[in-house]
Amino acid sequence: KTCLQRFCLEPLRLGAMAFPTLLCALVLTAGLLAIMLQGCGHDGGRPHPTPCPTPSPTLPSGTVKFEYDADELSEGISRFAAGNDGNLYIVAQGAFSIGAKLVALGPDGQLQWVFETYWGDTVNGLPILSKGRGFLVGSSIYSFNSSTGKLLWQTPLAFTTPLTSLSAALSVDESVLYVIRTPSPPERQQLIAFDATTGQRKWHALMGYVGYTCSTPAAAVDAVYTQTNVTVTAW
Repeated sequence: KTCLQRFCLEPLRLGAMAFPTLLCALVLTAGLLAIMLQGCGHDGGRPHPTPCPTPSPTLPSGTVKFEYDADELSEGISRFAAGNDGNLYIVAQGAFSIGAKLVALGPDGQLQWVFETYWGDTVNGLPILSKGRGFLVGSSIYSFNSSTGKLLWQTPLAFTTPLTSLSAALSVDESVLYVIRTPSPPERQQLIAFDATTGQRKWHALMGYVGYTCSTPAAAVDAVYTQTNVTVTAW
């Protein structure tokens, strides 16, 4: 028999309160307290009731953490976005560049990786970031691994007329990428849905005629919303 059975369970079953039983009860109580007051690795091991509290992020205090000069890439910064992974994603694209570069910087400003679009492809809009991946929308749609910068897929967008802008958003479950194609007047805008995993086109729909507003799609659980001029449409 184990020590627990011999000194704790069996005496209790027989109604005996022997010294070993009391000793065993004290040991079990001490063990439970040790588990409840275990230390947390992020606060020097100070005891806390389980579960350990989540450490609060360090909020900005007005002190410069780092600066990054995109001239190192011989390009200008056109737009950027911050990811939930702590990285900063910068689109570097000059006025006369033959492509675009996506630069990933770590929380300390150190260069993580550089992703380059194909020759002649430009980028419109912010990088779109999700769990472990991201998207760039321009002459093509690029999906990339946000940890390594590796290309996951690329889908060209065929344009027959000049564009005013492109904008995009992910569905709530991150399975569909919605893209609004805004051509020059008097063409109609288009809403195009792509499979976010494969890049395959799922469907497209004609929106209103272009006026003075270029909107970004807004995704809900069961709908996607777009705006053309003063009209909002649910799809």
